[in-house]
Amino acid sequence: LLIGSFKRFAANGIINVACWKCFRWELANELILACIFPLELLDEFWLTAFFWRLMGAKIGKQTLMDPNVLILEADLLDIGENCRIETCATLLCHKFNNGGLELKPIVVPSNTYIGACAVILPDSKIIDENAKIMALTCVNPKEQ
Repeated sequence: LLIGSFKRFAANGIINVACWKCFRWELANELILACIFPLELLDEFWLTAFFWRLMGAKIGKQTLMDPNVLILEADLLDIGENCRIETCATLLCHKFNNGGLELKPIVVPSNTYIGACAVILPDSKIIDENAKIMALTCVNPKEQ
C-alpha cells in the first residue's frame, strides 16, 4: 500500500534520495523489517518462504530460507526451486548510485546454495543451476 509494487517503483530509474518516493521506500522497508521479528521467533523455513511470497517474491517449491535472511524489495527477487539460503544472507535489490536510489532485480536459479552472511547485490543473475555461493561471499552485478 505504501509503495505498491517495487517493480513499478524500479521503472522510475534513479530516484533522488531527497524526495518523497525515497522516503516512502525507506518507510516501507522499516515496516517489512519489523514484520520479520516474529519469523525469527518461530524459526521455520517454510514460514519464512511463505512470508516472502506474500511480500511478492517469486520463490520456487522446496526452497529453504533462514528467518534472518535480509531481503527488502521482495517483488524484485526471483528464486528457483530447491534452493537453500543460510542465516544472515543478504539479497539487496537496491543500490545508491549517481546521487540516487536505483532498484534492480536479482535472479537465483534452482538448486542454488547461498551460504551464511553471503551478499547478493542488485542486478545479479546467477547463471548456472546447482551453484554454491559460499559463506561471506559477495556476488556483484553481471558476475558469472
